[in-house]
Amino acid sequence: YTAGVTNILVGVWCGQEREQVLVRVYGNNTHLFIDRQQEIDTMQAVHAAGCGPQVFAAFTNGLCYAFTPGVPLTIQDVTHQPVWHANARQMATFHKIQSGEQQKPMLFTKIRQFLALLPPAFTDPKKQKRLEESGCTRDALVRLTEELETHLVPLGCPVVFCHNDLVMRNIIWDKNSASVSFIDFEY
Repeated sequence: YTAGVTNILVGVWCGQEREQVLVRVYGNNTHLFIDRQQEIDTMQAVHAAGCGPQVFAAFTNGLCYAFTPGVPLTIQDVTHQPVWHANARQMATFHKIQSGEQQKPMLFTKIRQFLALLPPAFTDPKKQKRLEESGCTRDALVRLTEELETHLVPLGCPVVFCHNDLVMRNIIWDKNSASVSFIDFEY
């Protein structure tokens, strides 16, 4: 498999391809922005709720887990009623997952984690000038994050289990069962 952005993913099977096991080797320095233990805990909670693959083993630089049969969604797929209906149903189920831990929002913690990885400035003066002209400096993003948090946290919105990277390539459509599954729980 080559669709992953941060890892190497290998599928291994004997017999039917639908029964394969996936081995993921983590990319270099991904531990800087991905909490791998949290990823495993999330995958186990998702599996326990019947919404994701079973984790078979974890090792220092990767993990092994069950294959999710189907194909990643495309823009065309999501326009078909059985697909969007299954996706909505799966999303509702996913948001009801109870992980056993006290639920607390992680949005602003995660944003700050990503922002901390940004350099304060580019070493190339042309790039830095263009960045400053755009108004999207790291300092500006930090201020916007603080402003959003100030406005959103007091609303007291319920905290639900979230995927945090639910792009179409992370939604798998299984035509045989007319269902979708979510994959890739790194964030």
